[in-house]
Amino acid sequence: RQNYRSTETILAAANRVIGEASERFTKNLWTERRSSHRPQLVSVRDEAEQANYVCQAILAEREAGTALKAQAVLFRTSSHSGPLEVELTRRNIPFVKFGGLKFLDAAHV
Repeated sequence: RQNYRSTETILAAANRVIGEASERFTKNLWTERRSSHRPQLVSVRDEAEQANYVCQAILAEREAGTALKAQAVLFRTSSHSGPLEVELTRRNIPFVKFGGLKFLDAAHV
């Protein structure tokens, strides 16, 4: 199945993960998009450490010349974005969330 968003290095990693699954829907993802950037596997202890890592990566990319508006963080569901939203807000890093309410705008906060 052709993928128009991801690069071939991302899809190669995804295909390896899919291939290791004991219960899976067999498919082979492919794309024509090339990239020299390779995905990284980063292990963190918890969501707070993950949010901290992502914020550090965002700021490092900004320092390297990548504008904040050119960066994105993807989540499978918006319910998982809370800790990152809190950390972005704490560090005064502006962000736009597409899909769902911002965590700090929710009535329970």
